[in-house]
Amino acid sequence: MTLLFLASQAFAQLTAPQETAKVRGLELYNQMKAISALPFLTVAAEAGDMDSQYYLAEALRKNNRYMTPEAEK
Repeated sequence: MTLLFLASQAFAQLTAPQETAKVRGLELYNQMKAISALPFLTVAAEAGDMDSQYYLAEALRKNNRYMTPEAEK
């Protein structure tokens, strides 16, 4: 169990550019600029960051006004 926990923690660590993209994406999302946040959140979400994955899905859902298959994924 410990090995599995440590492996999942190591996978979620972001590089400096990915962390910068996450921060910028969250700033834009919180400013109600979900469309502008999409490219930034996508970078961090694809790197495995769970917060970015959540906010990316929410941005996609809000832009389409309903749950899309892309947002659900």
